[in-house]
Amino acid sequence: MDEEKYGKIEGSCSLVQDGPQLGIDIVACKQASDSVEAVMDLFVSRDDAHAIQGSHEEIEAGRAYLKVDAPVNTGLIQDHLDGKVTIEVYSISPKTLTTKMVAWDLDTAGPA
Repeated sequence: MDEEKYGKIEGSCSLVQDGPQLGIDIVACKQASDSVEAVMDLFVSRDDAHAIQGSHEEIEAGRAYLKVDAPVNTGLIQDHLDGKVTIEVYSISPKTLTTKMVAWDLDTAGPA
């Protein structure tokens, strides 16, 4: 793992994929405290708000995720990693108009 880029992370962390063509690295960490810091560093672009998954009734009513005007912090990330809450982080920072990541969920009706 690139210690200059990520610093020294103790525990079981490894570089899963190195994507120089995209300028991205994907890091997997197994030790809880390291995972939280890695998730915060790699995926949280906007730390002043997030969304939580709604209840079954809210999802059926078309409100799958509900905005929460509260900080994204290490406790929230740990709860997410522990499976206690499903969160969504906003990918674009309103301060810099940049993002740390992009994700696609592509579903097809048949073979692609």
